[in-house]
Amino acid sequence: MTGRIIDEDGGKVVVVTDPLKQTQREIKKSDIKERQPSKLSSMPEGLMSILTKEEILDLLAYLESGGKVNSPAFTTVK
Repeated sequence: MTGRIIDEDGGKVVVVTDPLKQTQREIKKSDIKERQPSKLSSMPEGLMSILTKEEILDLLAYLESGGKVNSPAFTTVK
């Protein structure tokens, strides 16, 4: 199973398996044989090819700033 862990305690792990539908699965830890981080990005495949240069720069500024609008990452360079 592949997904993003959203909750975990001593006995279970809750995983979102479809981020668009927010489908969740709860798995008993005793049923898990192996866990490993994904080697693939969670970003949808081909996303960068549909964005403009400005949109890509905005996305990078947002990620770098942690979403803080007053961050220097959002300063326009002239």
